[in-house]
Amino acid sequence: MCSCNSAYREQAVFRNGEQANLILYAQSKNSEEGVLSLSSQTKLEYVLRGNPGSGRTAAAGSGFIDAYGDYSLEISYFLRGITAETRGQVVLDLGVLSWELPLNLSFLGISPFQAGNPGGDSMLINYAVPLTANPLERITISWVPEGSGTAGSGRSIFGGTKSAGNEPSLIIKNISLVKRRYGFSLSAANNSINLSPFVYYRDNTLVIDPPSALYSNGDLEIGLGVPGRIIVETARNPGYFRFEGEAHTITLPGNLLSPASFPIQISGAGIYRVELKESVYDAAPQNQVRQMVNLSTQIPEPIPADPGMILTWPAEAFRDRRFEIYRWADFPSILIFDFLDYKTQDRFLKRLAFYAEKAGFRGRLAADHEIANLHGWNAHDYRTETLAAFFNLAESTRFPLLPEEKELEALLFHTGLLLRDTGGSIVPGAGAIISISRESVDYLRSLFMAHEGFHALFFIDADFREFSRRRWEAFAPVPKAFILSYFDFQAYDINDNYLVINEFMGHILQQPVSQAARYFGETLAGRIEASERRRNVLPEKDESTETWPVLADAFTAEAEAFSNYVNQRWGLAAGRVHKASIRR
Repeated sequence: MCSCNSAYREQAVFRNGEQANLILYAQSKNSEEGVLSLSSQTKLEYVLRGNPGSGRTAAAGSGFIDAYGDYSLEISYFLRGITAETRGQVVLDLGVLSWELPLNLSFLGISPFQAGNPGGDSMLINYAVPLTANPLERITISWVPEGSGTAGSGRSIFGGTKSAGNEPSLIIKNISLVKRRYGFSLSAANNSINLSPFVYYRDNTLVIDPPSALYSNGDLEIGLGVPGRIIVETARNPGYFRFEGEAHTITLPGNLLSPASFPIQISGAGIYRVELKESVYDAAPQNQVRQMVNLSTQIPEPIPADPGMILTWPAEAFRDRRFEIYRWADFPSILIFDFLDYKTQDRFLKRLAFYAEKAGFRGRLAADHEIANLHGWNAHDYRTETLAAFFNLAESTRFPLLPEEKELEALLFHTGLLLRDTGGSIVPGAGAIISISRESVDYLRSLFMAHEGFHALFFIDADFREFSRRRWEAFAPVPKAFILSYFDFQAYDINDNYLVINEFMGHILQQPVSQAARYFGETLAGRIEASERRRNVLPEKDESTETWPVLADAFTAEAEAFSNYVNQRWGLAAGRVHKASIRR
């Protein structure tokens, strides 16, 4: 062991320590330089001095800080001159807990050294260990060689040949106070890895398993090098779920997780990042906006999610009991609202429905008493041009919007879907919004998600709009007259060609191709037949099956064409806008 001079006191690099009014002092020259020899039993020692930061408690004059249950201590280091003869452990001692700093990353299937560079410098390893509520006043980093009697079994670190004069060393770049995180994140560009305890591969499956005593609620973020199949499964305890889907990155917010969720097992090819860290999707204040003021810090950030995840998201995990808001993971400019019930959805979106689409109301702001007894929609979709026109008209005419409508306006500004031009007018940003409700039964939620999801893609994608227009213009006259009559029956403004083409596409793509014949050639046709003034648009009926084959065949052909298009373009299909799902 080295003999450290107790009088030695030099300030060492301690990133983020100033946030807690703490200073890290090195207790030796080697400690100040941060060089730990791996040739003999040595150690580096540091002490913390200063007064704790605001909101934290410590004994007067004690020089330590406590209550760090949501923080980690990160040691950033690289290795130099490692050889096959380098055997032992580097131990990080924090007083209450001790940790082994990893020198071999084989538990992640990673080599910290570049290929063909034996005995050279490794990548930078940023190893973050969780702190506890116990006092933290001294940090010791020790090299314990194999055979010293305290290093356990010891082991060879790496193969390679030491360069002359290049002593095996662990070199500390800095010591940091960071928000608690678990997992790893590999950066090839920076030749570095962020790493923590409790993450490893077992049977070709990545496991993340922090103990409940050291767990901090946070989001689980997963990234693949290229889009591919990901399976995430939690422990089979209360709250169990299994995520499965095609993705490049996914975020499973902390409100889905609990200490009982672990161990979490993750399968996927080319995983470069799995991190459980502080959530950026904090709980939203209830009924937060009552008038248009600058409340951007109070508005909830939309959660990135695949539509399939949203369909089975637990309502008890909503940050606001009235609704949850998401960004479509593959199309971030599309916001998806999931409302608790139709009544709440109406207060946010019903007037918009009449303004945007309803015959006799389109283009004007209907007073509450005009639409109180009229049905809006059970699910909604709006492009930013419509949203900007609606709120611009309300502002310029001082129309009395509901608090929820003003809340929606604030959220749209916050997320960039609405902007202001140099003259102060509201103008559209990029994107669209859609909504569904928990009051809809499961099969309707799935159907509405597909219907509204394809509407949103229509809004943001010019090629999709052009494809839909060509299909509509080439559509045969008889089924075209039928669907126009149905849209009129539904109170759509059929004089709006953009709306008609969009609804034509949406109704075709809302269910799988296999269901198109029955939906159009039986269900919708039966509704039209029941209307005495509309039934003349129907083609000949097959009395033996009580269906309309001409409609069944025409719309099945359209469903196949549309489904092939969205599959080739985005990997989607008729009746499916999701690429992932959560099973419970």
